Amino acid sequence: MSIPEMSFDEYLIAQGLIFRAEMSFAGIAAADFAYSGITTGADELVILQRAYSSSEAALTVELFEATFTGGTDPRLLNRRLSNTSAKPATIKQGVTPGALGNAITGATYRAVVGTGQASVAVPGDASRIYLKANTSYVVRHTNNGANAATINNGF
Repeated sequence: MSIPEMSFDEYLIAQGLIFRAEMSFAGIAAADFAYSGITTGADELVILQRAYSSSEAALTVELFEATFTGGTDPRLLNRRLSNTSAKPATIKQGVTPGALGNAITGATYRAVVGTGQASVAVPGDASRIYLKANTSYVVRHTNNGANAATINNGF
């Protein structure tokens, strides 16, 4: 008999400690923004992996330590579907940000296409980000394309 090996992430999933948030922003005009917000609880929050897509050819995603108001709940699920533990943070999409200041991190993603309509898809940025406890953050998604875009974000 052998004991199956389990990665640390798999262990955390089994404990019901990993969540996934999925959001979609439709009709974001060229050069316009979509915002989401995260407020951490008493413990720091680790963002394990992020995925982005845009129906246009370029997308910039930036993270700010900033307050926000409003917004709606995104689809949020515990990766162990049978677990009903409390959410580790308040996560909202379509928020109104406060003063943003300088971005903590950011990247611009561009599609490469020879002909036809280009779109951006980043299936997984796995560099971990550790968010401080009891802190609010804003994620700004900028449509750098020429037309209105549908922008998706999952983390």
